[in-house]
Amino acid sequence: MRLPTDRLNVLIVCTANMVRSPFAERLLQSRLDEVAPGFATVTSAGTQAPAGATMDERSVIELSLRGVDSARFSSRRISRSLLADSDIVLGMERVHVKTILSQWPEGLNRTFALGGFAHILKTMGRAEGAVQSTVQAGWRTLVRSAAVNRGLAAGTSHDIADPNHDSVACYQSTMARIEEVVDATVFGLVQNISTTTRPSL
Repeated sequence: MRLPTDRLNVLIVCTANMVRSPFAERLLQSRLDEVAPGFATVTSAGTQAPAGATMDERSVIELSLRGVDSARFSSRRISRSLLADSDIVLGMERVHVKTILSQWPEGLNRTFALGGFAHILKTMGRAEGAVQSTVQAGWRTLVRSAAVNRGLAAGTSHDIADPNHDSVACYQSTMARIEEVVDATVFGLVQNISTTTRPSL
């Protein structure tokens, strides 16, 4: 059962929870805290993650270059309870979305590929009914609207592949791509809602 909270709970998922999802977790949390401090909690997990592993050193470096804290990170594996407590679950690749939904099929309307979610927010415009009394309520309405408009992301791969065994240049390119998608997601979350306490970019 979902825990009652005013915060929007965002879960980002990759495979080992050591490279892509920790980087995206900390970056998205940082960006959301800039526009709506205290309104959202971003965490991450992996479909095949070991318990308690540290973040990949290259992700730590990439976060530090962006002025984002990487301390006190510990990897973990997805579970039904972790998924059910999330308002939005964002996989790095379609295979992650498929694995998530195999464990938690009732979460379809809250589960997206990270790149696909950003594309949907950018394409669909302001969600009908997204005028709410709080930012969090507006965001939850926006997620429901994104699920209805899921087809906007069809036909194009929005996967962000694992750069773990690739060159430094490829690794840096992947992190830059994640940053681009994270920034697009934050922009979409802010621009597509209207509330009495709407944050501003």
